[in-house]
Amino acid sequence: MKKLFIAILISVSVIGLAVTQMDINAQSGLSGTTVSLSSEYTNANASIDKDRAIELYKAGQPLAFKSNGKIYFVLNAAGNVDTKSLAKNAGSNYTIDGTVKSAKGFNYIIAKSYN
Repeated sequence: MKKLFIAILISVSVIGLAVTQMDINAQSGLSGTTVSLSSEYTNANASIDKDRAIELYKAGQPLAFKSNGKIYFVLNAAGNVDTKSLAKNAGSNYTIDGTVKSAKGFNYIIAKSYN
């Protein structure tokens, strides 16, 4: 578990470094679901409902957005990871409108709205 936490921490750190060198792929309106990043890395792929997502959020566990088999980190306009909004929208398919960016193997969405 400690190794998984360290791996996730390193991944999030790499995101911060990669943000300055992003290759922009303008796109909006991705549909998908909220997933637990820890479960995705361990290939558990268990879907999570809103209550579980809020529990993970409060415990400081990373959440991500999964669309068409791709995992996206979701950032708000200020550039912060927006796990709170991911937790609020968990449990069903929804759409995130915003700008999709990709750099060094990481996918990001700078979210404008959640539908």
